[in-house]
Amino acid sequence: MRFVLPLLALATAAAVAPAADTRKIDAAIKRGADYLRGSFDPSKKNTGGAHGAGTLALCGLAMLETGVKPDEASLKYITEVLRAAALAQTETYHVSLCVLFFDRLGDPADVPVIQMLGVRLYAGLGASGSFSYQVWDPVDAGELTRLQGALQKRELLGGEKKPDKKDPKDDGFLKPTEGAAERAKPKLHSEASRILGLVKQTIQARGRGSIAGGGGAVGNGDNSNTQFGLIGLWVAGRHGVPIKDAMALIEAYFLATQNARDGGWGYNSTGSTNSTVAMTCAGLLGLAIGGAARDTARAAPEKKGGEKVEGAENDPFFNPKTGDGEKAEPAVKARPSTARDRAAEAALKAIGSVLATSNGVANFVGLGNAMYTLWSVERMAVAYQLETIGGVDWYDYGSTIILGMQGGNGAFNDGQYGEDINTALALLFLAKANFTKDLGAKKHKDPGKVELRGGGAQNPLTAPPTQDKDRAKRGAGGAAAAGPNDTPAPPKGGIGLPEVEKPTEATAAEKVAKSLTGAANEAEFTKAVAEARDTTGAKWTTGLVLAAARLDGEKRRLAREALAERLVRMTPATLQQMLRDKEAELRRAAVLACGMRDEKAFIPDLIERITDPSDVVVRAARASLVSLGGVDFGPKQTDDDSKLKASAAWSKWHEGQSKK
Repeated sequence: MRFVLPLLALATAAAVAPAADTRKIDAAIKRGADYLRGSFDPSKKNTGGAHGAGTLALCGLAMLETGVKPDEASLKYITEVLRAAALAQTETYHVSLCVLFFDRLGDPADVPVIQMLGVRLYAGLGASGSFSYQVWDPVDAGELTRLQGALQKRELLGGEKKPDKKDPKDDGFLKPTEGAAERAKPKLHSEASRILGLVKQTIQARGRGSIAGGGGAVGNGDNSNTQFGLIGLWVAGRHGVPIKDAMALIEAYFLATQNARDGGWGYNSTGSTNSTVAMTCAGLLGLAIGGAARDTARAAPEKKGGEKVEGAENDPFFNPKTGDGEKAEPAVKARPSTARDRAAEAALKAIGSVLATSNGVANFVGLGNAMYTLWSVERMAVAYQLETIGGVDWYDYGSTIILGMQGGNGAFNDGQYGEDINTALALLFLAKANFTKDLGAKKHKDPGKVELRGGGAQNPLTAPPTQDKDRAKRGAGGAAAAGPNDTPAPPKGGIGLPEVEKPTEATAAEKVAKSLTGAANEAEFTKAVAEARDTTGAKWTTGLVLAAARLDGEKRRLAREALAERLVRMTPATLQQMLRDKEAELRRAAVLACGMRDEKAFIPDLIERITDPSDVVVRAARASLVSLGGVDFGPKQTDDDSKLKASAAWSKWHEGQSKK
């Protein structure tokens, strides 16, 4: 998460800068790929930091998509680490990214791993049709050791016959005929088949959500995890994992949770939260993939010569053109518009209206999460084969922003997630990576910009989410699904929404900070601090960060204390993001919050902060580690050498603790 706003200047520059040309993009891709080569040089033993296998798989994907060869040292290193670690992954992000990496790597010997992880994703889908952070882990320690040993020896988990190569005439494992799909899918490995049988028995007996790690009712899952889970599951479907029922559930989930006010989806699709560009792209992917899985299963066989059978599906956005540019009649009569068609069109219009507005760039850049959001747009746009969204060339739009974020070392950074992850996301966007090529070859038509009436020309989607603001209020059990009557109806006269706040001195967060720094007396300050500490909403966190950086003495101490106490309520994933934020005050507070939660799982993240460039963060990290570990390895001084020695000592201690 990022709360400071110096990137406003970058947003303004990107808004008026000319589109990046091909030569600049190619040069940026090469420099970014070279950076990842260096970052994952085997001698550095880069294990992906806090996100481990997820980071490795994401960066490996980016390297493959940008031309790095599998036999190059850096990519060989990533592959070896992931082959040893893949079956131990239980987080939706990590499992899905491992599936995508091994699929893209293309070694048939990895197919059983893809199948095993795909079954895990299938089991982790909740009853609502959404994914949570964790998926089901059916492998005990002894079995994991056996399976990993077989993998490292390249024994195909028992030496079973390698799956046949796919038909070279097929451009994907799933074609719009049953015959092609069945011919292309390899048989499930016996290990994956055995576990799948156990999963299906459990689901049949107790229903989805009864398996540990499942998403449960609407509200437990989130759309960020769900977009990764559904892509990973779709790719696993190419390799023999049955996905039809799961994809039908995912499609129904997104149809049921679309926000009627703005046509999009938010981080939590309860119908009450503002939609965002990234999560609306997740919803569109859910509709496309869910619908494709259903259509593939029911499609009629082709006639000889490739002629389509009368009555076959015809996408409502598809309108092919003749050579002279004039529109041609569709090959078959267009079917009536469906709920999925209408939902997709509304969502695309909403995204298009953001791209077309004057402060659209600020929505991507000025409020953080730029790389993640732009990659979400890219994944959706290439899946739908869109050249423009709302009349805007989305690739020129995004590449112009991304190129402005590349540093001298070739890495990309938007102030969040770290350089390795940001660089991977940027490269995947620039390379137009497509993990869903097998959705079909039809090109979709840009439905154009939405016409806003009644409420004026406001942006229908907010900036990317920086945290799950509702999770703390809901608690572990989650909230019940919003029923059809709970979704607000669009206002009369058209869509009218509050205007998205621009990142200026007039923002709500700035007002919170001013209420603290401008308090007339001690009583007023105490009241303002308590309100900022206890009230839900991102603006209060931002305001405390801004105020702590401006106050001094006792007031700064109290503001910092309130910020740390506030962050204790955040989810582990949100805290981990905050630990890597650009703003030192936020990193410091997140470090202290980790210690106050008394959860040893944060120890690796805290050790990482021992080498933080800010002395106040380093001191806070040491204090939290001492509190959690009961030992003290420093650093007593905050010079670089002392921090590095202390980090090594803490890491060695933690490694010893993990082996006990």
